[in-house]
Amino acid sequence: MSFDKLIPSKITEYKIFDVSSEDELVKEASDVDFPEGFVYDPDFLYMWVRIVSSGEFYGPNKNGDYFPNDQLEAYFSTFNDGHPFKNHENKKVENAIGKIISVRWNPVMRCVEILKGIDKKRSPETARGYLKGYLTDVSMGCKVPYTECSICGNKARRKSEFCDHVR
Repeated sequence: MSFDKLIPSKITEYKIFDVSSEDELVKEASDVDFPEGFVYDPDFLYMWVRIVSSGEFYGPNKNGDYFPNDQLEAYFSTFNDGHPFKNHENKKVENAIGKIISVRWNPVMRCVEILKGIDKKRSPETARGYLKGYLTDVSMGCKVPYTECSICGNKARRKSEFCDHVR
């Protein structure tokens, strides 16, 4: 049994790649590492986003969720199975507004990063918000087998088992 965790986070560092044609050259100050075999689609807005960081180095997030470094490093690739959604409308894959293209573990920053593509036709307001800079937050969801309270040690496999500290 597992339950969904939704973790809001701020995009602290991201690169947006939006070119008007396949002929246009994108020049960045640092390496742009698209995965091998990547094919640019002008209907998508591409961005690398840091989605979750190691608890040992950054502490818990603003929800109090702590993700151990060894677990992130071991399971980061499971984010490949995810999709970008708008406003947590994530129960049906048909509601996805894009796709996860690549996931990587960043050993220097000790975090998980994704390359996601937002479908500009399916969600033009989201793509425009990122391009204009007024959308800066993302929320990462994951399935976890249990949550453990850092105060009393209670392990809850479902929300009804949460202790008072976690509620």
